[in-house]
Amino acid sequence: MDPFLEDPRLWPGVHARLITAACDQLQPVLRPRGYFADIGERVWLTTADRQVMPDVAVLQKPRRPQPATSTVATLEPDEPLIIHATEVEMRETFIEVFDSQGHRLVTSIEFVSPANKSNAEGRALYLKKQDELATAGVNLVEVDLLREGPHVLRVPRSLVDAVKPWDYLVSVWRSPGTDYEVYPTSLRERLPRIRVPLRTGDTDATLDLQAAFAQAYETGPYPDRVDYAGEPTPPLTDADRKWARELIADR
Repeated sequence: MDPFLEDPRLWPGVHARLITAACDQLQPVLRPRGYFADIGERVWLTTADRQVMPDVAVLQKPRRPQPATSTVATLEPDEPLIIHATEVEMRETFIEVFDSQGHRLVTSIEFVSPANKSNAEGRALYLKKQDELATAGVNLVEVDLLREGPHVLRVPRSLVDAVKPWDYLVSVWRSPGTDYEVYPTSLRERLPRIRVPLRTGDTDATLDLQAAFAQAYETGPYPDRVDYAGEPTPPLTDADRKWARELIADR
């Protein structure tokens, strides 16, 4: 993973390219086995938040009204600063794996975004979808490549904290089980090849996250857009910063 791409300003493009690259990788593997992968979309309205989306709020200082003509002294209030809370439309994509014969949803694959973690509406919708998929008997694969923000994966935080240290986390939940298959990964490690569960009795498909990330990076503008002389968001530890600087210098 490239920690510079975790910046909320860059992540929407990274997210879209990861979804496309992962779907393209899975499709030729799934089709001969009676499945297909497609890209779904979740849409909602939310109040603009600088942490997870472009800054669209407008600040306005109102004009002070003319004093009324009166012989009686009145107490005038101080003028407030007016903040226009603009609603924006948020869109997130994800991958769905279907049974080709019955077109039944078998597995959902989510790449977590900043809106899932830090935006109240986005987080609520994401957690609601987890419950809906579990009720419907759909397998869930969650990929969290963001170090910042609260834990939102279905696997309980207390369980994955026990296997720290890690920076990034993948969780695979097979319906209707109680076990979680997790892939804890540090910044310096290769992103894992993960299992994508299908119907009970069928062999799992494999998704190479590192290959998907490489495709997303190579097809994107990141070598030109990212300022590698700066500091990623969130910042690195001293040890990881030293390692990253040496790697960037070599490249």
